[in-house]
Amino acid sequence: MNKDQLFYLIALTGIHGVGCVLARKMVEICGTPEGVFRDYKLLPSSYNNLGFKIHQSLKSKELLRKAEAEISFIDKHEIQYVDYWSKDFPLRLKNTYDSPVLLYYKGEINWNKTAFVSVVGTRKATEYGKTFCHALIKDLAVQGIDPVIVSGLAYGIDIEAHVAALDNGLQTLAVLAHGLNTLYPSVHRKRAAQIIEQGALISEFSSFDPFERQNFLKRNRIIAGLSDATLVVESANSGGALVTADIANSYDREVFALPGNISSKYSQGCNKLIKTHKAHLVESYKDILYHLQWQKEPKQQKLSLKFDNLTHDEKRVLEIIADAEKAHFDFICREASFSAADLSVLLLNMELNSLIKSLPGNVYKALS
Repeated sequence: MNKDQLFYLIALTGIHGVGCVLARKMVEICGTPEGVFRDYKLLPSSYNNLGFKIHQSLKSKELLRKAEAEISFIDKHEIQYVDYWSKDFPLRLKNTYDSPVLLYYKGEINWNKTAFVSVVGTRKATEYGKTFCHALIKDLAVQGIDPVIVSGLAYGIDIEAHVAALDNGLQTLAVLAHGLNTLYPSVHRKRAAQIIEQGALISEFSSFDPFERQNFLKRNRIIAGLSDATLVVESANSGGALVTADIANSYDREVFALPGNISSKYSQGCNKLIKTHKAHLVESYKDILYHLQWQKEPKQQKLSLKFDNLTHDEKRVLEIIADAEKAHFDFICREASFSAADLSVLLLNMELNSLIKSLPGNVYKALS
């Protein structure tokens, strides 16, 4: 997306009442972010109130001034951005129903690396939780899985997960609940600088968005949506970690929880997730490898696929999956322009013929 369209996308997301889902629908109706402001009268009648808000924002110019200031801010601070319609937008996140339409980030990351794991938990982590967190991430690194570790840079389990990733040479993503013009908590500034060198700080919030309590709940969906699995290390009976676990389940992603002493306050949430079948019990890295069917595999430059006896549709789907290494059902459906019903039948036949393998989370990989 060029800077002109970015300008209008920033303005669109800054309109009160326009969330990520509505913004995406409006852009798809009008063609481009700029088109929404130019052709807002083309929006369906159900969008009348939003059309009025767009008209008012154009008259006041305030929102457009903020968008212009944001462009200057990201240029000055060398902040990168990726929009929902870009081929570089993280596929796992794109496959969620409430994906953000714009992400700002500072650092470098391979968004579509094979393995992403979110690690979340209480801000008041015990030694039990900290020790397990470091051991599990180290073991995943040693096994050659090389996952990207995603968390929220908060006190407790979040920062322990980031530090464990940094210590073991893994990339790590810190998803922030505010714009990249500040950092909370500020005590983690040194670690944030290290994360930029070995991963990225990421946010859907602009520098002019207010830093509000509800932002933390919004960012939890990004933590869950970026990953193949979410691990809850420690949690009380309520809190952000349990919210993240619920969101991950709603995305049909795997959820894991560390069991603990029934008398421990910060194991109650994890024990409840396991007891209510909302999370797999995890004792070591082996549980994650087993449920996600991850194993250390030699890198393949390209799958050599024998197309001789395949139908046109099978070839198309196999190419899509092979190019992505692993592909979610929704992504295949969109790329191949198939209906969900037709694709379901096709994937089942391909799996029965040992052309592909289904993985947890409605994800598929090609078999060589």
